[in-house]
Amino acid sequence: MKKTAVLFLMLVFAFSCGRIFLIEAEKARAKAGDFLYTLYKMQDVDAAYAMTDSNFESNNGTGALEIAFDTAKVKYGTFIGFKADSYIVDSDNRTVELFYRALSEKGVLHHRISVRLDENGKYKVTGMETSPMPFGPFRTERKFKSE
Repeated sequence: MKKTAVLFLMLVFAFSCGRIFLIEAEKARAKAGDFLYTLYKMQDVDAAYAMTDSNFESNNGTGALEIAFDTAKVKYGTFIGFKADSYIVDSDNRTVELFYRALSEKGVLHHRISVRLDENGKYKVTGMETSPMPFGPFRTERKFKSE
């Protein structure tokens, strides 16, 4: 009986922890999606910068978003949509790396977006990488369910 109760409590705890990560990943996903939409569809680099943290340019280089936007526009043309494929929750449980596919008129551009939970409980974009090839796979990567 004791073993059953302990097992039950462990399952409840494991399930609730999984829900916490899922909820946080969804919040991070929403922030990253808004960021990509603002940058590529609205073509508003200043508004995209407003979604980043204060260290974004020091982490990614001065003018990183302008360069990424201009390069993507020339190589990929107009972006049609964005799909979040997977994510990794960092060991500090405050940083989430999200992997997106951005579909354009000239192909697919893969994105790795890092977002971090700030002291006010809001996610801010801390980094962005792009690649014509998918990132990963990573051992701790979790897939998003279909939209």
